[in-house]
Amino acid sequence: MIRKRLSRLLALPAVVVIAVTGGSLVAAPAASAAPGDCPDRYVCIFQDVNYAGRMVGYYQGVWTPNVGDYMNDRTSSIIINNADEMYLFFRDSNYGAGTFPVMARTEVPSVGLSGWNDSITSLRPRQWNDG
Repeated sequence: MIRKRLSRLLALPAVVVIAVTGGSLVAAPAASAAPGDCPDRYVCIFQDVNYAGRMVGYYQGVWTPNVGDYMNDRTSSIIINNADEMYLFFRDSNYGAGTFPVMARTEVPSVGLSGWNDSITSLRPRQWNDG
């Protein structure tokens, strides 16, 4: 009985939706993400270049002081899917250690071209006083 229930749970779709302070988070497991998996009005970070591998998406406007162990220092590509805000990506938690800006409604197939491969830990929308 327990094995049967467990096997049914494991067979559920692998996309996870979790409520997070004022927005939501979408995650796709390793080796299954694709550009089309990034929902409208989300900022999505992908483990591999060209929007492959693991993916985590954040609803527009959400501040993320730490992307967590699932994606910390693993980001290689980014999609800002119809989100109306420019985003800033940072090497350290709580928006520290450098800034990698990405314009609204932009796709970045490889952050490595900017020297940011596997180094993103936090992200937030750009604010008027960011300069």
